[in-house]
Amino acid sequence: MTKRNSPGMISRIVARLTPDTEGSATAMLKSDHRKVEDLFAEFDDAGARQRGRIASRTVEELAVHATLEEEIFYPALEAELEDVRPVECAEEEHGLMKKLLEELAGMTSGAPHFEAKYQVLKEIVRHHVREEEAQIFPTAEATELDLKALGEQMQSRKAELTGRGTREQRREHRSSRGAPKRKTGGGSSGGKQRAAVARGKAKRQG
Repeated sequence: MTKRNSPGMISRIVARLTPDTEGSATAMLKSDHRKVEDLFAEFDDAGARQRGRIASRTVEELAVHATLEEEIFYPALEAELEDVRPVECAEEEHGLMKKLLEELAGMTSGAPHFEAKYQVLKEIVRHHVREEEAQIFPTAEATELDLKALGEQMQSRKAELTGRGTREQRREHRSSRGAPKRKTGGGSSGGKQRAAVARGKAKRQG
């Protein structure tokens, strides 16, 4: 007689095999990606008057997103990796993106090349998102980084950047800045975190 697995057993097996990313740094960054993609769609459907407003929101969202990755996520991940080239490529793409963000921030919707610059930005960001979600995020989820703790740190920094943070959140961010979390069974990890940051910086400078 063939023994069948119950739906409950199958769910438990899937849960063990699937990383728990809810509330994690990668889940937060993916959520940002979806918000920006929605803004791209809004821009394409909007009239000339609305496009300036949508472009401004896009610039704000991407500027904050890039800051979170560059200040917190990328250094923490680089400290865990032997091959940091995918992260370095992502950082180079950020450079191209931020140049366009700076230009768009100083333009009105009726300015020459405004729409062309926005469309180029859209293509750069979409390519960047594909690379991150196909390669960098799965790599991060396979490391020993505590992505939930890292996500909390990023949320605190995001609140600070957008002016929505409380005094306590800002103080918490300042105390934890540059200290990537690792999965641990307990105890103080401050020394390990500082060492990880030092390794990440050394890899960037090397």
